Amino acid sequence: MNRLVFALAMMAVVFGISRCARIKPEETRFHAILVAEINRINEEENPLCADLYPVQAFPYLARIKSRGYDDSQSAAPLPEDPLRVKWKDMVAAGLVTESAKIDLDLKPAGYSYELTSKGRGIYSPQVLPSGQKRARFCIGKPVLRQISAISKPAYSIEGLNVTAKYTLKVEGGSPALYDGTAQALGLKVPARSASGEILFQDIVATFVLQRDTGKVLSWQAM
Repeated sequence: MNRLVFALAMMAVVFGISRCARIKPEETRFHAILVAEINRINEEENPLCADLYPVQAFPYLARIKSRGYDDSQSAAPLPEDPLRVKWKDMVAAGLVTESAKIDLDLKPAGYSYELTSKGRGIYSPQVLPSGQKRARFCIGKPVLRQISAISKPAYSIEGLNVTAKYTLKVEGGSPALYDGTAQALGLKVPARSASGEILFQDIVATFVLQRDTGKVLSWQAM
């Protein structure tokens, strides 16, 4: 049943967009609103940025990874990794240097990581609204290439639902996009198109707008 409802909803979206195909998206009253919102989303949720949570800044001291109840292993101790990336991958990609730290008992206390010149070139720390700092690497910036379709608005309890189909492209062409840095950071980078542009796959998203002001209340990609 859920699949049927979803299929009908998608058919309605496609039908709504196709009905507006005769009207250029830039001619609709929602175009400027959606352009501004997509640009805001790209700025705040850049898919080409890797958040190194819980790392807040560099230099950073990573503690020794716990081995549970077995401390008899002779292998060198490993550092605790951030959630999305691995220290060994970042070292191999030339983003950070690694040095072991020894405590007063001459036992491993952890590993210190510092940015290399390459790492500093793409390092883009972020300050959250709460004031908390986040260490972050960004290897590119997606920008809006075009909105190819905008549906007729549908009324809902929340407001006006407007569905748009749009394409993002990567601005600039940093070497870090294709030299292994993206893989080290766990980021997916689209391939270059035949024209040389770096384009993401088309996105279809529904935006909920306030009826009176046109303010975007929420959005959801499909």
